[in-house]
Parts: sequence; structure tokens; C-alpha cells
Amino acid sequence: MVRLQKYLRGKALEAVKCQLLHPSNLDQVLATLKMLFGLPEIIVHSQIQKVNNLSAPKADRLGRLVDFALTVRNMVATVQVCELEEHLCNLTLLHSLSERLPPMIRLNWATHRQSLRSVTLVEFSDWLYKLAEAASAVTMPQFSCVADNKSRRARKEDGFLNTHAEAQKVKQFGSSKSCVVCKGSCVAVDKCKQFVSYSLSARWDALWEHKLCRSCLANHRGSCKSAKPCGKNGCEYNHNRLLHNDAKDKRETPMANSSNHTNGQRPGVHDIESCNMHRGGSNSVLFQYIPIILYNQGIEIRTYAFLDSGSSLTLMEEGLAKQLQLSGEKYPLCLRWTADTCRYKMDATICSLNVSGTLDGSSQHNLKEVYTVKDLKLPS
Repeated sequence: MVRLQKYLRGKALEAVKCQLLHPSNLDQVLATLKMLFGLPEIIVHSQIQKVNNLSAPKADRLGRLVDFALTVRNMVATVQVCELEEHLCNLTLLHSLSERLPPMIRLNWATHRQSLRSVTLVEFSDWLYKLAEAASAVTMPQFSCVADNKSRRARKEDGFLNTHAEAQKVKQFGSSKSCVVCKGSCVAVDKCKQFVSYSLSARWDALWEHKLCRSCLANHRGSCKSAKPCGKNGCEYNHNRLLHNDAKDKRETPMANSSNHTNGQRPGVHDIESCNMHRGGSNSVLFQYIPIILYNQGIEIRTYAFLDSGSSLTLMEEGLAKQLQLSGEKYPLCLRWTADTCRYKMDATICSLNVSGTLDGSSQHNLKEVYTVKDLKLPS
């Protein structure tokens, strides 16, 4: 009963949940499970469905042919174990399976069946398995790229990284025939006469209202590929020239991290230059992040740290590590998140650096074992 309590899931668990409270119900639980999932007819039917749902093999993809042959062989073995031999004479199923083969292989099967006295799924499975044996001799099997546990160091287990994505439908600028600002036929927002005529504050309001990128003034997902410094009067911030504020003369180092994080608040025009933020709808998720300064060999860069309470390690984008001139040891990294989905980085770099807050007099702290990845793909 303890084993059943531990391993039953989904519909099976729902069917006998109330009976799992006492071991005296064990026979009833097993009888219910057998009725729902253990009858030979149900098992055979599930195997037939599995074969029918399998993608048809292709002549140029021998790996799929091997998978198809093994699935058919497992179905035949299941039918024989369940002693439902009548299913092996299902000519409709046999015809359906043979029709899914590539033309030349189907012709070979037609030639082979002429030499047989009787044709059932058993003969088809045996012939197909021999074909799969020949195909496997010239096809390398595809396995997931998994790091060897013996070569892993005792520094950490597999890292966990929880990623959060906000469910939004983002309308690409250009997918509509009309300008998002004036509803006219402007080719781009920076060419819109109405937008250009706005005051600086009104332009920023329009930017937030239509969720436009502050670099290219388009509506897109992720970081901006055309982002470049403003350049107006020597401005080094990555915003469009139409958003430049001459009255605000900052001498701080521009942010090196292009990821935009949200704190659920809309910054003012005079604050938006010093922080990347994301403004969603009224039901937006509030992400946690803090402004920090990173130090290495006399280099100081102001950026933002995205806080993830479910992560077991510290990650940094490679672009930021290059700006800090960080170096370290190459190390294979496995990032695992929900549903055991894994992402492998075979040449991650482990480095260390110092970090502090942005207030004057903030003390520096050493960050050890920071792993670099090419792209964090944080919410933007």
C-alpha cells in the first residue's frame, strides 16, 4: 500500500485515493486498477494507439525507421503476452502500418510477403526488425548530451534555474498597417509627425503606453538588436535620439546589462535613464531586482541583479563578463528547471569578482563561483 501511495499519479490516483488510507483495502485497490488499466484489451489497445500515433518513417531518416520497427515489435510482444492472438491477424492494421513506409521499403515488403504462406503482424514485425538491424548498423543512435557524473567535481550538484515568463500577447510593430501612435501610414514611429511634435515627457508617455523599445521605437520581444548609444551631445545611453534629455547631464557609466526587469512601478522621465524597467498590465508579475556595482581589476560597471529565490547558483551573461575582463576555469554546467527540462553549457566559465550596492560608502563583497552563460533570456 505504501508503494501505491508513493507511485500512483493522475487518473490512477484519483480512482483509488480514498481506498489508500488503510492496508485492508489493498485487494480492492488492485482490482480497481486492474479494471481500469490492467485488462489485456486495454493494454493491447494502448499499444496499438502508440503505433498509430508514431510519426511515419522517412527514407532519409533511418533513425525513425528503427523507432518505428521497435514500436511495432513491442506491440506484437504485448499482444502475445496478453494472449489476444486475434489482434495479430488484424489485416486493416497491417495495411495501415505498411502504407506508412517509404515507397521503396513498401515495395520490398510486398516482395517479401509473396514468399510467405500466411501474413500476420508477427511476420511483418520480424521483417521490419531485420530491416531496422541493418539500418542501425549505418546510423548513429541519438542520445541526449549528458555530462559524465564521474567527471563532475564535488563543487556543486546540477544547478537549478527558475525562469519566469509573463503571459502576454505582444503585437509586433509592422504587423499592422497603421502607426501605433497616429494610426496613420507612417513607416516607423520616429518618422511619425505626431510623435515628433510631442514634448519629451509626452514621447516617454507614448513609449510606455504602446510598449515600445526605447532604442528603435518598435514593439518587439527580447533585447533590441539595433540598440546603440544616443550620441546626441555625447550621450552614451542606449535610447533613441528623440528621447534625449539635454537638461539631464549624467556622468555615470551606462548600464552594461541589456535585460529589462520589472518592479511594477512606472519611473519618471528623469529616472528612466538610470534603470531598465518593464511595465506590464494590471496583473503583471512583480520581479525582484536590485541595482549593483561590479568590480574587477579596477573596472567598475553599474548593472542590475535579478533575484531568483529558487536558484542554487549565480549566473552572469558572457557579454558582461567580457566587459569586466573576467577569466576563469572552463566547466560543464547543467541548468535544470520545471518538468526536468535541462539546458547544457559545456564550456561555462567559473569566475569571481566583487560586488557592492550603489550608495556611497557601500562595502564590497566577494562573489565566488559565478558561472557565465551566453544568454540568460530574462523577462524583457
